[in-house]
Amino acid sequence: MLLVCAVVWPEVLVDPNGWMMTVQGDGLKNYFTPAWYVKHGSGLTFEGYNYPFGEHVVFTDNQPLLSSLLSAINQVLPIEDYTVGIINSLMFLNLILCSILLVIIQRRLNINWIWAAIAAVFLTIVSPHLSRMYGQMAMSYCALIPWVWLLVLNIYEQRKTTLNVIVLFLTLVFSAYIHMYPALICVSFVLAFSAVMFILDRSAFKHCVALFCVGLSSVIITKLGVDLTDSVTDRMEMPPGFLEHYATPISLLFGYKGFPFNELKAALNPHANFNFEQHVFLGLVPVLTVPFLLIKFLSRIFKKQIVAAFRVSRYPAMRVSLLSAGFVLLFSFAVPFKPFGLEWLADYTGSLRHFRVLGRFAWVFYFVFGVFVSSQLYDFTRALSKRGYKKVSLLFITCIVLLCTADSIREVNVMYAVGPVSNHFQAAELIQNIKQNPIDFTQFDAIVPYPLFHIGSEYFPFYPEDHTRELFALSYQTGLPLAGTMSARTSLSQTQSTYNFIKENEFQQLDFLDNIPESDSVFLILVDSQQAKAPRFIEGRDPFQIYEPYHLYSVTKDEIKSFLQRESQQAIEEATRNIELNTSQNRSLFFQDTIRQNEANVIFEFVGSDYTPVKNQLEFSAWFYLKENASGLPWMWIEEYDSNGNKLSQQTRPHSHLIDRRIRQSIDFTVFPDRKYIIRAGKNTEPITDVLFRKRYQNFYSKRGSVFYKNTVPIH
Repeated sequence: MLLVCAVVWPEVLVDPNGWMMTVQGDGLKNYFTPAWYVKHGSGLTFEGYNYPFGEHVVFTDNQPLLSSLLSAINQVLPIEDYTVGIINSLMFLNLILCSILLVIIQRRLNINWIWAAIAAVFLTIVSPHLSRMYGQMAMSYCALIPWVWLLVLNIYEQRKTTLNVIVLFLTLVFSAYIHMYPALICVSFVLAFSAVMFILDRSAFKHCVALFCVGLSSVIITKLGVDLTDSVTDRMEMPPGFLEHYATPISLLFGYKGFPFNELKAALNPHANFNFEQHVFLGLVPVLTVPFLLIKFLSRIFKKQIVAAFRVSRYPAMRVSLLSAGFVLLFSFAVPFKPFGLEWLADYTGSLRHFRVLGRFAWVFYFVFGVFVSSQLYDFTRALSKRGYKKVSLLFITCIVLLCTADSIREVNVMYAVGPVSNHFQAAELIQNIKQNPIDFTQFDAIVPYPLFHIGSEYFPFYPEDHTRELFALSYQTGLPLAGTMSARTSLSQTQSTYNFIKENEFQQLDFLDNIPESDSVFLILVDSQQAKAPRFIEGRDPFQIYEPYHLYSVTKDEIKSFLQRESQQAIEEATRNIELNTSQNRSLFFQDTIRQNEANVIFEFVGSDYTPVKNQLEFSAWFYLKENASGLPWMWIEEYDSNGNKLSQQTRPHSHLIDRRIRQSIDFTVFPDRKYIIRAGKNTEPITDVLFRKRYQNFYSKRGSVFYKNTVPIH
């Protein structure tokens, strides 16, 4: 396995701290969060982003257990600038450990060392964990499943049971504080194994109970640990994906991309919305073995050898393992939710709804089935040799090795295209420019990015990638926290506060600043001039540093607050002067009643000649109430039809603004005479209020109670 790593990633193996497997998306963030924590952080709150609130370490993918350990070591031995190298090294060591554990498990099935070693290497390379090295490093530790499997086998075979129960419990709990997904996947296998073991072997009742208690108690302790230390109470209850990113038989048999039988995959399921998150390809050899296993099974059934048909292996431990992995596989298929139309059951799954990708639970089946196939093929080749077909046996083994090699090359080529690249925390262009003309960063409290980057609450994903790369590098080098966020499940109220302040709404809100107790706080405003204009509160100021395309400004909390208060007062005065505008004269249409969609989801329908001259730019706006258990961002679109009812176009990119726990979406468009326009809302988007249809740039004012509104936006 070490030789494979040397061939595939020679530069990273020689200089692990000089390279990152990727600097895209989750990959960059999952390097940033542990590296920043080790260098600047402490405790259970990660303060590198989501300023001024911070974030619980568990939701940042910073591998809390590892980061805390490295942070403690850093107090004695300076290693803070080597976190990237440590993470890379652990991923490589994990591949080697995974291979060793798979060899040990196969030896339990009386497979010889050479066969077991070859099978272990190929199973490790083709495993779905390998692709996680290029983005979700904490989920790339493929050794965890074989390690848990080995401990479970020891308990099943009653080998030092007490010791193995203790080690298994500690493994499940500690792995949860590396990453929750692999831990829960392993817990599901442990619980399934205890159930199958109880059904097949009632004499092992004590061991079944022990396994069940270990699995259940590890979940309870982990959940209590997070709940008791997490101050956020309004995280998303059910993020998008729970009932979308599930595994299927097609995803197991054909993989995500690069497989030689893509045409067959399309023919079998032409309408499948197949994506990377469903990637749990079993491998060429296991897939090609499936038909022969089915023939063997059906032939025994036909011969009425029922018991022999279900005794798929001569090893009881393998039979229990395979059946247990099969139950976990069914859950990865979204059973019972999807196949039986019981999606409503998801509302009663508690914290499980936070896990966005059920397909990952198939990882257990990948390893168990792979070892099972290895044992079956090993027995088959031995049988050929014993019957005098040694040359046939040798040819068969050669074909297996060639298929596995082709499979491994395919997998590596698909993933290697992503990286590796130079360590961005050291090589970022902005960092190099600042080193040439240094800035005193100690005068600042935080970095406020324009445009905002945010991933986490699921309502407002906003991620300008190049911009974020430079920000992460700058924050890592300076220790200044970022106001942007790229987390797992963020607080909805914190997201609103940050979004309303940084995003350019009609009126920026003050509650973000109210969460910062120090009145003399100084912010470094970093504006990417290619993607965003400078915020209104620094208009007229000259940046104190320019590193194209980044313009840097310095501004205090009090200066921003004074500006926003003046702006709000001016807006109220303007609204007072214009409140009596005749809506029939300015061609605006406004109504406040709540709209609940009918089956067609039509919000508004009109003919162009009834409302506006040719080519007049209009805006349609509507408000959507946020629901904490909503799945994804509400949205709307405009459809254009000719006089014969033929659909001409559809605009599906509304502008979104978040204010006062509500989303305002607006669409700018051109209306032509004698054309019909229908404005629709997405599924389950209700209620909708405060609908406004107006000429663009022609402000509409209203007052409800004591609150003034400009274009349906409250003026605070």
